[in-house]
Amino acid sequence: TDMTSQVLAGDISIEKFTTRLKIFGIPLTVALSIDETSPISGTVTLDNAGLLHIHGHAAANIVVDGAGISILRLPLKCTTVRPVVFPFDFDGPVSSLGDGQLTFPSTVTFPDLSGCFLSGLLTSLMSGPGQGVSFTAAPPAPVTW
Repeated sequence: TDMTSQVLAGDISIEKFTTRLKIFGIPLTVALSIDETSPISGTVTLDNAGLLHIHGHAAANIVVDGAGISILRLPLKCTTVRPVVFPFDFDGPVSSLGDGQLTFPSTVTFPDLSGCFLSGLLTSLMSGPGQGVSFTAAPPAPVTW
């Protein structure tokens, strides 16, 4: 990000994570990853009141890496048929840059999933409008020199 030129640029870097879904009343653990297809781009400004204004977007495929019950896990690799566009919009105090409060909540549409034998079932459970997501930007860990 370049505050002088007011350019927001960067990459989405999210470790694989899990969530829980119920399929026919059975609780499943689903492993997910996010594969960036276009980097974060947009604008960033700081006004005279110390408010930071960030407006941009990025696109990524959502990948269902696997699903299972307890230790029984099926590898899947179902992927959204097109990237999800994630908006990055923030208007708040500049201190949010360093205190871990730089959060970008939004609602997106997840496209259908393809590429595995459970694509249809997972599409019916996970795809469609109104999917709430939230990203929090954190400063990098200190580096010892």
